[in-house]
Amino acid sequence: GGRTGVSYLGLMESAGYGTPFRKDGSKQPKLHGKYYDHLSRDVHFEAGMHCIDCHTINDLHGDGNIYSKREQAVEIECTDCHGTLDAYSSLKTSTGSPLTNIEKRNDELVLTGKIDGKPHPATQVRSLAERNVLCTGMAIKGHVEKLECYACHARWAPQCYGCHVKMDMGEQGYDWVDEKAGRTYQWQESRSYLRWESPTLGINTEGKVSPFVTGCQVIFTQIDEEGKTLALNKIFETADGHSGLAHNPLQPHTISKRARTCEDCHSNPKAMGLGSGHYVSRFNGLDIPFELERIVDEDGKQIQATNHVGARPFNKEELQKIKRTNVCIGCHQASPTRFWKTVEEKWGKAKDSKTHQEIPHMLLRKGSQ
Repeated sequence: GGRTGVSYLGLMESAGYGTPFRKDGSKQPKLHGKYYDHLSRDVHFEAGMHCIDCHTINDLHGDGNIYSKREQAVEIECTDCHGTLDAYSSLKTSTGSPLTNIEKRNDELVLTGKIDGKPHPATQVRSLAERNVLCTGMAIKGHVEKLECYACHARWAPQCYGCHVKMDMGEQGYDWVDEKAGRTYQWQESRSYLRWESPTLGINTEGKVSPFVTGCQVIFTQIDEEGKTLALNKIFETADGHSGLAHNPLQPHTISKRARTCEDCHSNPKAMGLGSGHYVSRFNGLDIPFELERIVDEDGKQIQATNHVGARPFNKEELQKIKRTNVCIGCHQASPTRFWKTVEEKWGKAKDSKTHQEIPHMLLRKGSQ
């Protein structure tokens, strides 16, 4: 699952050690039967906002339609409250429903908490643009048009790699429906490892760049009544030929004012879906030629499945463009947006490679004089 509820609070299920030890030498207490690590909390939670301060009645109770995925029923978008580069908030959701708890007060938009009545200023992207104080990434219009806001502003996401499931037909399990023992086979679940940093990116069902997380990477083992292994660490294949291991798009609900760095996307193979290059699957008993974090190859061929229709990893052209942009970061990230605005006003935009080479040369000559 997405685990967005606990992520919003800055909690992520831990490896289960229960450390650090408490004063009496005992382990940390469990929360709902699991140990958790405390990570950075969502900026909205830090401000005292509750789930329903953003999410509407349609988000929670539905709009009368049946959807295959939960996020398809969500009508609220970041831009509904914060606006875009070109426009202030319309005070409506992406589907046109009125935002009843946000209004204009004097020269700013204010969201009122539905539970406690607390006012929360809703910073407008358009206002930042007018004051020329946008960060480098947001000043790039292509970012705003092609990326979900949380592709950069979600600082982490829960990533549980390898969902190892064992079905033991020789042991009796507990039937949670009838609440009786001995009615089912025994099932056990474990995993390979956990991560939270630098979530993988891909294209979500709306055609925008979004974080992707594991969901779910089933690795199946089956033992019969006589103790014979019928299936050992079996990884299924989908009808369209992809590995049954899956990655899916997610809004992690771990938003921060400080976004991911340019390098964390443009020079990070894991963020591109190419994997970190460390985990060797076959040495860990898995009969697959790729690591669990890798969802696409360098030619843009999808390796792992997605359970969301229309979602996919980056294709070859997109991967090449992401990598190529990394060359630009050296100059464009080092200098503030205002500097490049001044350059553009004086020399215009670099519309071709020749002009792009000439402008830095002129800047260097001017700086050395």
